[in-house]
Amino acid sequence: EVRITNRAGASPRTFAGDQFVTPRWDRDGVLWLVDRAGGASRVRLVRDESIVTLPIGSLAGRTISTFSLSPGGSRYAVTADGNLYVGLIRRNDKNQILRLTDPQRVTIDVANPTSAIWETDTRLAYLGGGTSARQIRLVGIDGSGGEGRIGAGALLPDVGASTLVLGSGDPPA
Repeated sequence: EVRITNRAGASPRTFAGDQFVTPRWDRDGVLWLVDRAGGASRVRLVRDESIVTLPIGSLAGRTISTFSLSPGGSRYAVTADGNLYVGLIRRNDKNQILRLTDPQRVTIDVANPTSAIWETDTRLAYLGGGTSARQIRLVGIDGSGGEGRIGAGALLPDVGASTLVLGSGDPPA
């Protein structure tokens, strides 16, 4: 189950589901819920009082572990089945979300990436590693730009990180 409230903590709503990944709010105030129902992944959108299940094509057959929306709202990224994928968010001429396109695999050189998030509209950060500690890694959505690690020098120690968060770099006010 996922329970949401308004910013004041009032008007709670509960959504049933199975194996939810972290819910995401988009820039238009739409809540994206990703879970598995009946053995298939699904994506639901919650706006005001309505909830809509989005057509997601072949993404339904993948076991999604993380889901992220690009800053511009035109793409999504998922980690699923030990890989990193990117797809498009299709909208109509009134900017209403219609469906997700089939995801395309992003070529990376580590297995089992987790916690993929957007650094920019065309670049992703994720946690990945092999025999060493999990590191923060960067990659372009087309697999270009190198498979860089954030930071230089020695590898960071393994602290068991499971979730990656990026900010603007500005100190909090």
